[in-house]
Amino acid sequence: MQAITDDWDQPTNLTEEQILLNDTRKILNEAVSLLPPQQKQVYQLCQVDGMPQKQVAELMNLSPETVKRYMKLALKFLHQHISTHTDVAAIFIILKML
Repeated sequence: MQAITDDWDQPTNLTEEQILLNDTRKILNEAVSLLPPQQKQVYQLCQVDGMPQKQVAELMNLSPETVKRYMKLALKFLHQHISTHTDVAAIFIILKML
């Protein structure tokens, strides 16, 4: 009897996790859209497109130090934005574990 119950819980858990993942992606995309234009472009090129920072610096005609600083600022902002907008998701994860 327990095995049947476990099987029923698994799709529910996967669905909840998918919803949380989608919500987190939505919040991340929202945060990226709020970045200043050059930080947004640096983030997109480095994180999304996988371009090395040195190449981004050459492409955007910026110093490598500026690209590094923009990435640091962008990641800090994104982290703060996500952490302040995902409290509800964290509560659901904690409740799920109980």
